[in-house]
This record gives sequence, structure tokens and C-alpha cells, in this order.
Amino acid sequence: MRISVLAMLIFFPAALLRAQPSPEAKCTGGGLGLLTDAYYDAVVDRIEAPGKFDALITITTGRELKLVLRTDGEKFELLTNTFDNPNEHVHSVLDALAQSCRLPPDPKDAVALLKVKWETKELSSAQFAKMHGDFLVALSEYVSNTKERSKWMMETRLSGIYLDAWSFSIVYDNHTQHIQLVAWDVAEENNKLDPIANWGHELQKLAEESFHRPFLRKPNE
Repeated sequence: MRISVLAMLIFFPAALLRAQPSPEAKCTGGGLGLLTDAYYDAVVDRIEAPGKFDALITITTGRELKLVLRTDGEKFELLTNTFDNPNEHVHSVLDALAQSCRLPPDPKDAVALLKVKWETKELSSAQFAKMHGDFLVALSEYVSNTKERSKWMMETRLSGIYLDAWSFSIVYDNHTQHIQLVAWDVAEENNKLDPIANWGHELQKLAEESFHRPFLRKPNE
């Protein structure tokens, strides 16, 4: 996700605010006329690869465009999703539905309207084992860095924010442990990238080799 900050104060007369109908007021038939951040988040979180319940281990990166590593113990796969119109983003599709009062009240019903398609490439057990092992090593370092950062914040009472920065959104699941994390794709001390971000770039390179097209895009683009 690319983050930017814009602060703006706009003052409206109270009478004018009362005179404005809500975006939902013009919609009838059960459709919504307002796209919220929470609704968008709920939709992209529900873009899931088919057959997910058969997998023993799954690692998912990205939000709209995802890369999914998974295995059922016998098959080892890398999956990615595409849309009918690759030039459209999920947000623009949902916003168009909202403007025409066709946005479903339940976010899960909106996923079907996105017309998501999935591609799958088989990996060798060695390829999967390397990516899985590298992720666990990166995760251990990520947790260690979190401990150090938290200690520094408590000692200094300071915090940080990344402006105009990209991040890797990752979900790991093995039916026992479920881990969700965000790793910023920025250089830290000694010009080192976050270990999870490094792993994310490793996964993108594997995707390039597997699907034979560029994947060195930003993960939440």
C-alpha cells in the first residue's frame, strides 16, 4: 500500500450539511451508494485462491493482486490472480458500482462482480522448501526487530511513520498458526531492507520465472 498524508480542514455551514442527502439516500433496491475504506478492505481480503481449504501451508502476499504459495503435502504451487480488465483497479470497479447504486451490501458478494481469474504454476518440493524456509528465517528476524523497535519507542516515547512508502502485506497459515503482518519496503539502519520485504522481492522473482512476465511491481499496487 502506498501511503501519503494530506491534512485539510473544510468548514461547511451547518444548514448546508443538513441539506445534503446521504449517498445511500438516492439508492433503492438494496444497493449501496457509498464506498468506504472498511468495505474495500473487506473485499480485497476475500479475494482468495480456489481450493484454499485443501492446503496445509499457505503464504499469501499482496492485496488486489496476490501471489500465493501453498502445498497440500504432495503438490507445491504458486498462484496469482488477474482481472478481466487489467487496467482497472478493484477500488475503481467498486466505486463505479457504488455510483450506480449496485454495490452489494455484503462485501463477499462484490468479489464475484470483480471477475477474478487465477493462474497456477507447479513448483518443485525444493523450490517450495526454500521459499518456506527463507520466510520462517525472515519472520524470526522480523520479530527480533519488532522487539528492538518497541524497546526504543518505550525508551524515547517516539514513533515513526513512513510517507510515500510501499509495504508487503503477508498472511501465513498452516491450520495451527495464523500470522498476518505488514513489512515496509524501505531501507532501515545500515541501508538494510526489512527481512520480510527482502523475502517479498525473492517471491516476486520466482513469480517472474514461473509465469514468464514481469512481477517486480509493488505488492499492493
